[in-house]
Amino acid sequence: MKDFLQTVDLCIKEGLLMQGQLPALTDEKNKIVERVEKAKIWLQKQPDYIKFLKQLQEILHQKNIGAFSELLSYFVNDVLQKDTKSINLELYTYHNLPALRIEALNNGQKESIIEGNGGSIANIVSTGLRLIALSRMKNRQFIVLDEPDCWLKPDHIPLFAKIIGEISQKLRIQTVIISHHHWSYFKDYGRVIELRKGDIQLETTIVLDASSDGAPDDTIKKVLMRRFMSHYDTTYELHPYLTCIIGDDDVGKSVIATALKA
Repeated sequence: MKDFLQTVDLCIKEGLLMQGQLPALTDEKNKIVERVEKAKIWLQKQPDYIKFLKQLQEILHQKNIGAFSELLSYFVNDVLQKDTKSINLELYTYHNLPALRIEALNNGQKESIIEGNGGSIANIVSTGLRLIALSRMKNRQFIVLDEPDCWLKPDHIPLFAKIIGEISQKLRIQTVIISHHHWSYFKDYGRVIELRKGDIQLETTIVLDASSDGAPDDTIKKVLMRRFMSHYDTTYELHPYLTCIIGDDDVGKSVIATALKA
């Protein structure tokens, strides 16, 4: 009998305790139900939200693409001294990944920048795209262009060099360009370094050095290559804006690009 009364007393206490907890538990239940209802509403509207965000993203992409197309068109026409070409950039999906189709419009007709126009436009567009991409990144503004003018006629090189030099200065991009064209094309925009074979090793000579007033301090000052491919001990002292490396064919000009990649 004593055990029975103790059990009854314990049950009463537990019941009173549960009654005291009931308001708090009820309130928590109501909050959970409210969150579940909001989640259901979100799930119902989610496809519309995703569709809207995709449309907004596409509009922003098209806006940027339009600006890039205009810049590249100016670049191409300035170098080639024509007004008939415009560069068309078109976004599409390839293997479920975003891709970019690049074409030249010639009097309204789309042409491949390589197959339909030869290499000159491909030279100009690829150089422009690399500079645009670099200018939008937070990384160090440094780029090596290995003979980006290889398919351009000599008549087009002065304007090509002028645009590269001005972009390097205005956007503060430290550019190293390797070229087989005459150094005089680049003389007004930076430093021209000639690479030649010496008696024992390759030697560098600064042929001409343009002013670097107002240049940023955080540029790469020099590149040293020791026992790397054809270079036993070569030092390039770089201009803060544009450094042009010239020299005979197969002397080792492009090795600097390989060294920096390594």
